[in-house]
Amino acid sequence: MKRIQIIIIMFLVSTILFGHNLLSLPESVVYDSLNNRYLISNWGNGNIVQIDSNGTQSNWLSNVQCYAGLHIRDSVLYVACREYGVKGFNLNTGENVLNVDIIGATNINDITSDNSGNLYVSYPTGDAIYKINIVTEQYWLFANSGLDVPNGLYFDEPNNRLLVVSYRMNSPIQEISFADSTVSIIVYPGLNNLDGISQDNDGNFYVSSWYNNRVYKFDSEFANSPAIFSNHGDDPADIYFDKVNNVLAVPLFFTHQIEFVEAGTGINQSDIIEKPGIISLHNYPNPFNPSTTISFELNTENAESAEIVIYNLKGQKIKTLFPSLCHPEPFDKLRTGSVEGRGEMSITWYGTNDNDQPVTSGIYLYKLKINGKMQASSKMILLK
Repeated sequence: MKRIQIIIIMFLVSTILFGHNLLSLPESVVYDSLNNRYLISNWGNGNIVQIDSNGTQSNWLSNVQCYAGLHIRDSVLYVACREYGVKGFNLNTGENVLNVDIIGATNINDITSDNSGNLYVSYPTGDAIYKINIVTEQYWLFANSGLDVPNGLYFDEPNNRLLVVSYRMNSPIQEISFADSTVSIIVYPGLNNLDGISQDNDGNFYVSSWYNNRVYKFDSEFANSPAIFSNHGDDPADIYFDKVNNVLAVPLFFTHQIEFVEAGTGINQSDIIEKPGIISLHNYPNPFNPSTTISFELNTENAESAEIVIYNLKGQKIKTLFPSLCHPEPFDKLRTGSVEGRGEMSITWYGTNDNDQPVTSGIYLYKLKINGKMQASSKMILLK
């Protein structure tokens, strides 16, 4: 574990002392054992960043327009390129060795592979998963029935199945049969807005939740309730378990960092400090045009202020709603918006920025802040 600790220390030192942080909305991370480095995709600019064994960051691939999921198979890095499709790059030379343009799919997100020469990519906004033959570069729709905003993917080799977690409230853990693409629910763990899924050397599974900025740990059969494995400052994205060094790598999207958590540590359940009781955060309709209502409910009397902040996918702030709550009686009324009952609040967003100018079609992130601190987040789609 000493080498990983050196990586973390050197990464933080280079960022703090020299301002040399090349991470821009990091979405996915993998460990390249051939070259002893971590590779990170940047949602913010489409560059692939590498962090070497000394913790030094550098742009391994620039301007390749590949923003999302990363997956290593043999000596190739496969990347989900969001609006484009999938590309592959030789790990030793950086040569572009695969190009698959998935026509009409505008938000390709996560990626994995099986043992038969096929890639699988999630298409959350299309409620679908595509399958790609690596040799022929042909692709086809693998599954689209029974899926709702599928996001994180993992090839569970011992059970020969594709695991799926979804970016939705009350996301199930699902499996897809390779034989007939049948989608089945393994369990409803009661978790929201799941992004990534990975597995450690002992067969335990981990999933990341944007809803409350946590990573949860499951047993190998999903038989028991998940335990909270780690808490993070903001938006844990496409997590990756590095089986060589026995650590979980967690990209933190809006804070432009990668955090590492050793497999044997995690957090003590007795040390968990619960955030204000957020019962729900959602918007309806979603997708929407021209407006959507964002609603949330708090089960606390310790909130002095609440706000919804809307961002685009570049991390730029678009709009702030709910500037404050009125006191001394909590939740009696809002300066903006409406209250349906004690602790229940909602406000309508009309697809405009802070200058009341219309924004373009696309995916937007919205975050709930209580007392100035981020508590939960979700995504919405504006279609014009």
